[in-house]
Amino acid sequence: MTDLALLKNCLDKLADEYGARFLDSDPVGLVHEYDSPEDREVAGFVISVLAYGGASQIRKSGREVLSYTGKSPEKFVRDLTPDDAIGTFRSFRHR
Repeated sequence: MTDLALLKNCLDKLADEYGARFLDSDPVGLVHEYDSPEDREVAGFVISVLAYGGASQIRKSGREVLSYTGKSPEKFVRDLTPDDAIGTFRSFRHR
């Protein structure tokens, strides 16, 4: 078995073992609230940028940032200008 096949096997076992059981407490659970792959990609990027600290704080901050984006984070960032970003996130603080 190749290294990639071993890695895939290991990751598949972990996915089977944990599944969606922890999504309600894991920051990545916020990503799963979106249906479109583009929205999930943006939400995942937001969560990864905030991934410093405990899971509950990351979820809190992630939910706050994603609340600004409305139903489509992808559309929000596509239309976002630097001036809009400064105004929108001026008071945002993580940790």
